[in-house]
Amino acid sequence: MARPTTINKERILDIAEGIVNTSGAVNLTFDAIAKAAGISKGGMQSCFGNKQNLINEMLQRSIGSYETAVEQLVGDSKSIYDRVRAHLTLTFSEVEDSQRAAALMAAIFQYPQSMDIIQKWYRAMIEEIYQAPLMSQNLRIALMAIEGAFFLRFFGLVPVSNEQWQTMYSDILSLLESSALID
Repeated sequence: MARPTTINKERILDIAEGIVNTSGAVNLTFDAIAKAAGISKGGMQSCFGNKQNLINEMLQRSIGSYETAVEQLVGDSKSIYDRVRAHLTLTFSEVEDSQRAAALMAAIFQYPQSMDIIQKWYRAMIEEIYQAPLMSQNLRIALMAIEGAFFLRFFGLVPVSNEQWQTMYSDILSLLESSALID
């Protein structure tokens, strides 16, 4: 098979994400990606340098896609309440996206240097919540509940049926709506 003359980074990131989703983070290697993409391992190294850079780009792309989805839900609103509610909606409605996010996070755990990207996202969200003093307690609890449910379900720590998943969503939504009444 002839190798492509140029490397499409987005296609490579799609392939890498597919490997993580189907085979697990442990199987994310330059060799596996190069073979699936029909390029050389040297082409992979030329494009990304090393696996750490690849994972960082995968993570940045995932966060960018997530932020675009949040913006579509909140529109012009700058309210942290609306952002947390959008986060709830996306986490509980986009099961395939949540599974992809969990697979990517598993890859990140192999490369702790990537954790700063995730920590930065969480710090920004939590700092924004603390700037909304009237509703900050319920927003903090809601954010932790969303993340806890996500980790429990998508890391396979606890089997969660679709019915239980929807109940969790309703419970957290009720907590958020009670926060909005305080504001």
